[in-house]
Amino acid sequence: MNRTARRIVLAAIGAIALAAVLFAVWSEDRPTATFTSLGGERTELSQLRGHPVVVTFWASDCRTCLLEIPGFNRLSEDYRAHDVRVIAVAMGYDVPSRVLSLVRETGLEYTVALDLDGRLAAAFGGVEWVPRTFVIDSHGLIRHKITGAVDFGRVRQEIETLLRES
Repeated sequence: MNRTARRIVLAAIGAIALAAVLFAVWSEDRPTATFTSLGGERTELSQLRGHPVVVTFWASDCRTCLLEIPGFNRLSEDYRAHDVRVIAVAMGYDVPSRVLSLVRETGLEYTVALDLDGRLAAAFGGVEWVPRTFVIDSHGLIRHKITGAVDFGRVRQEIETLLRES
């Protein structure tokens, strides 16, 4: 193989490697997920494109998570007219009957999904700790990640920015 052919082959290999890396990053920042609400309604994250989405992972034994419920209720209510969706995902180790009981007791006003098999946590990069919250833009790209207590002022700023962009 002559020098020119070798350079072309090496350039092609480099381009393929770069494409693989970019695809991996793109896929991680654009999760593919199907949420099944406590009521049995299935929603593909891709169906929500066109509007911002807030996804928060929580557990019934997480005090911080429970304290955030009123904030997520307000967020959901305040942005409902803009079709911003809030989805809470109960971790796979959580007992479904406990989750359902808490939803009834606390008056959650947004979608709650169970992650019984861990697929949702995996789709969002392997969520292991709660609370863990993601703000997703209208194209399905994760724009903001929060581990720990949510700063609702910051989340509202993110949503306002996303609404102006769309």
